[in-house]
Amino acid sequence: MTALTATREELERRLEANHLRAALQECPIPSPWLNETEAAAYLRCSRGSLANKRLKGNGPKYANFGIVLYHFAWLDEYAHAHSRRSTSDKPKACGYGCHGGERTVPLTGDTKPEGADA
Repeated sequence: MTALTATREELERRLEANHLRAALQECPIPSPWLNETEAAAYLRCSRGSLANKRLKGNGPKYANFGIVLYHFAWLDEYAHAHSRRSTSDKPKACGYGCHGGERTVPLTGDTKPEGADA
């Protein structure tokens, strides 16, 4: 019996015993959605910096359900668009409206990123 099977069996047992809250709190499936604090930590920047980029429209895509959420794939996409090989590299048109360029990436998630089934 693998650890995942044992965990699943334990969750099923707790659900059957009406311990839904305890089962959900210990659920081993992490969410791909990050709140503002988690997203800032993921990008190694401050919450204020992320909020400022969101306000100006040159930050990563986000979803707003009364709380701002970022999908980790959108954060990766944003980080890769801003990658450079050298400090002498000139900023390129990243599609996020940075460096005087035009924003071509939607501000909010109009489409699901690859692997975003959750």
